Amino acid sequence: RDRLRIKEAESRLRNMRPDAVIASKKMRLLDMEDALKRLMAEQLSQNRLGLTDTGRRLRDAMTKKHSDRKHEVALYAERLKRISPLEKLTMGYSFVTDDTGRNVRDVTKIKEGDGINVYMLNGKVSADVKRVEKNDD
Repeated sequence: RDRLRIKEAESRLRNMRPDAVIASKKMRLLDMEDALKRLMAEQLSQNRLGLTDTGRRLRDAMTKKHSDRKHEVALYAERLKRISPLEKLTMGYSFVTDDTGRNVRDVTKIKEGDGINVYMLNGKVSADVKRVEKNDD
């Protein structure tokens, strides 16, 4: 029994020696460095996955925004087409001006003998007014 206590005391003394304490601290430091490197690698991996996901979401958002804008532009183009004077001419309508180039929309603004220009899809007709008839509305 005394021998066992002596052996334990010797062991404790050996562990208290400066070179043993330094060796123990070095081992602990190496273990901590390994743990830190492992944690840093895990964190870096998680950050990369997060960036990949963020990049994918950004790309998807940009694609959607582009598609939305493209649709919006198509709607505006259709609106412009509906009000386009040239489009009206392709539908069989014409544009009439007097000799000075002013638009004629009302028969009361012209009289017999006035010169007019009728613009159509493929050209212009110049004519002299022979008769003016007003609707009885």
